[in-house]
Amino acid sequence: MSKKLTKILVILLVVSTLSFALIGCNADEPCTEHVDANGDLKCDNCTADMTPTGDGGNTDGGNTDGGNTDVDDGKTSYTVTVKDAVGNVMPNVIVSFYKGEVKAGSKPTNNEGKAQIRLVKDSYTYTLTFTGDTYYYDESACTLTADVVESTVTLYGEVSEDETVSLMLAGIGDERPNGYIVRGIGGFRSTFTTTAKTYFVWIPSESGEYKISYVANTGVKLNSCGITDYVQEDICEEEDRIDRASFNYTVKAQYIGSGVTDAEIEASTTKLVFSVQGIIGNGTGTLLIERVGDLAWDPSTEPWIEYVPETAPTEVVINESGTLTNVDIHTNVTAVYNENDGYYHLNSIDGPILYVLLNDIPDNIPEGGWVSFEHLTANTRFGCYVYDEEGNFVRKQSYHQYLLDILEVVGEDGLYPLTQGLKDGIQLYGDYYGWWDLESETHIFGTNALGIVEEDAWLFACYYFN
Repeated sequence: MSKKLTKILVILLVVSTLSFALIGCNADEPCTEHVDANGDLKCDNCTADMTPTGDGGNTDGGNTDGGNTDVDDGKTSYTVTVKDAVGNVMPNVIVSFYKGEVKAGSKPTNNEGKAQIRLVKDSYTYTLTFTGDTYYYDESACTLTADVVESTVTLYGEVSEDETVSLMLAGIGDERPNGYIVRGIGGFRSTFTTTAKTYFVWIPSESGEYKISYVANTGVKLNSCGITDYVQEDICEEEDRIDRASFNYTVKAQYIGSGVTDAEIEASTTKLVFSVQGIIGNGTGTLLIERVGDLAWDPSTEPWIEYVPETAPTEVVINESGTLTNVDIHTNVTAVYNENDGYYHLNSIDGPILYVLLNDIPDNIPEGGWVSFEHLTANTRFGCYVYDEEGNFVRKQSYHQYLLDILEVVGEDGLYPLTQGLKDGIQLYGDYYGWWDLESETHIFGTNALGIVEEDAWLFACYYFN
């Protein structure tokens, strides 16, 4: 044999060896079918990678058409779809297929929740293995046959004795039953009895419209019961049904907590309580929590915009003499701003400084007709919604923090000069709540209303030294 011919044979042998090495097969026993019986995403017969792709997880023989082939090899493609209790697909669940006690193969579900595998046409059962949370599913329904080659399995969470919250029942003394913690959306398995309520403490993860249901094989009664520190009995919104109790629930934006970590957010989220009780007998069922829509837009979901002054409030020492006099709002008066001192003055730029009485009821208000600004800020926000002339919402404007800052530095007499922020806040708040709408029942002047000049009524709490 010539040297040239020898070199050609050597090159062919090397190329042949490399080809088998690249696909991870033994040159003497080539891999004719990739099998992953242990679920490690590697072929048991070679080193081929069997990680699922977008074709439904099929990797058999490099076939990318979901397992279909024009060759009748006695096999067919079996598909298992895994979903949660509210219909969301579940990726990364290992589906193992069995012929009797013998494992025929396994596949992980892809991003569509599907696991596909080609097997000899026959009857099989399958089991599920989870990489994260553990779920309940009906194993008796996990069957496939030569004719039934597709199956869908539903996963449910299960309540845990290790995750409960002690509840305070309204009007029942020291009794504090435990409620099972459930989070987000999905299905949660539990037992129930006719003799006592089973409580759930739901921690929602986002605002929205929800449907709350309980599915069982016997009659049950489901109730919405308030919050963990004040559990109220039997306030279900819809009448009971024989095999399902359900009602709708609105989770407002303010229910959802805030924080940097998930733990902080959950700790500050409002915990909502539901209960279930058997009507006919004891049993096992599933609490279903489904998000069915977004909240209808509401101004209450918008953030408050706090007024921020150019200069923070500071203590003001009043050294004026004369008689402290409540502004007479039964006559025409004017508040004029003085840029030099930053305060409003009565009737002219050089007139007496106007002071707002913050800690008491002014003389313009009859006894019991109103409360002080100090009392107001201690019990509600000093702010309101702002609308344009056509009634369209503009913003939620607050002067609350500004007023609190003033109250921190005001003297014992409760007087503070009328600033731009105080003027705007009083006018906005008073207009919104109808304090000086003399034709309505919301005005604050009672028997003193007669003869009040309405456009000057916002000065009701202002005083000056006469």
